[in-house]
Amino acid sequence: YWRLYKNFQAFGVVSLTSVDFAAGSAVLGYYKDPNYPERNVGSEIVQAAVEIAFKILGLSVIYAETLEDNKASMRAMEGAGFRPSGIEKRMIGGNLLMINRYENRNENR
Repeated sequence: YWRLYKNFQAFGVVSLTSVDFAAGSAVLGYYKDPNYPERNVGSEIVQAAVEIAFKILGLSVIYAETLEDNKASMRAMEGAGFRPSGIEKRMIGGNLLMINRYENRNENR
């Protein structure tokens, strides 16, 4: 994972897990630091992961998921080039939840 800073203040964390260099893929995880005062930095956080995955690691696709009611996360992912790829029902903590799946394909590969 990578911690992100702006003006010497941490504002978010990104991670790329399940990295598969043979398939050229990874799964994105991220969050905004709740102590960071600026709003709407989600796209910056996600874009940092995209640059790491595509420019540094040379991957061809990144996958991500979010709960259906997390509109801010959806906007952040879409702002960084992710596109919806499906919806899935999943039991989490005894609750049936709708999960929106996203992917971002490296067009330069």
